[in-house]
Amino acid sequence: MTINKAIVVAASAYVVIGGVFGFAYALNAMAPHLEDELGLSRDELGLALGFEFGGLYLIAPFAGYLSDRVGARFAAMAAGLLMAASLAAAAASQSFWHVLLAFIFAGFALGACQTPCLAAVQTWFSGRRGLVTGIVSTCVGVGGATLTPFSEHLAEAIGWREALLALAVASAAVAALVAPWISRRPESGAKQGSARVDRETHGKISEVMRTRRFIFFALGSFCMAFALLTPMAHIAVSAVDAGLSVQTAAALVATTAFASIPARIIAGALADYFGRTLTLGWGYACLGMSFLLWSSASEITTFFAYAVAYGAIQGACVALRPAATADHFSGPYLGTIMGMVYFASFIGALAGPWLFGRIYEVFGSYDYASYGAFVVCLCSAAFMWRTARLPAAGG
Repeated sequence: MTINKAIVVAASAYVVIGGVFGFAYALNAMAPHLEDELGLSRDELGLALGFEFGGLYLIAPFAGYLSDRVGARFAAMAAGLLMAASLAAAAASQSFWHVLLAFIFAGFALGACQTPCLAAVQTWFSGRRGLVTGIVSTCVGVGGATLTPFSEHLAEAIGWREALLALAVASAAVAALVAPWISRRPESGAKQGSARVDRETHGKISEVMRTRRFIFFALGSFCMAFALLTPMAHIAVSAVDAGLSVQTAAALVATTAFASIPARIIAGALADYFGRTLTLGWGYACLGMSFLLWSSASEITTFFAYAVAYGAIQGACVALRPAATADHFSGPYLGTIMGMVYFASFIGALAGPWLFGRIYEVFGSYDYASYGAFVVCLCSAAFMWRTARLPAAGG
């Protein structure tokens, strides 16, 4: 019975996370349409996408706390509805401020979905946590690889605004039909309300946040955030700048998602053997090196080579971070602590896409921004390697 329930929870999390992130991929792939029809500048577009990524990390601790208190299913349902609102707002947008609101909703949806769902999955699996998390997190790649080209074909058939409205209905359906099946393992020790429990929870969490393990781990997340998701904001428009079609640019976004699918599984299996935090550090280092490839991209072959490299490395890093977090901070407050780890990425996720766009506007190239991303990724890797040398302990 426990095994069956674990499979149901993992499968439901797969559908919810894959759906919400897939809809976000589709929304991001609409960037050229938004840029052309609304006359957005590159730094405005980067700022909107920065608020999407920043919103993911800003809402994470609150979503984690909600899942610890009342259950992951409610956070997952809210995520699906927030994404539906985001897609509908983008479909109705008439100015930059409308687009900004739509992407903020999308970021909140991503954060409300990722932290509670992955924290719930961690409670059902422990022995091969890296592999299981890697398998579940392939849903992001599957969702992006399928929904991105589908949305572009749908936009060609009925118009991009109507396509976004259709996706909004699908997101609401995921929230209503699938999200209620997500829950934690009953003996995982999640705390339920009362003033005494609140005081105990806050005390334990603040105690964990003062440890060297948490500080180094959070600093690694902080540095990495400037680079991890930034290419998703600019790869499509940079491809159009290089003379590729809008359809090819959308295919690049889908390629990053597709490349992440096997990488998540392989990285999870390797991390179970070599150590999840150590492997995560190497992932951040490789992510930095991938930006050097982007800086040299000028034709379709190099763009697709970069899309494959970035998608695989980014997918591996995203898959490993929850499992590595659970290794160091497992316990009844895992959702909240995982949310705080994600929150450490807020500033970088918010500023990274805007900085890339601003540097492009000033220099007419992404080269200098890519070099900066290389440096911050190496700093992030160093913090992860330092964390790996510390003993893991329960939260």
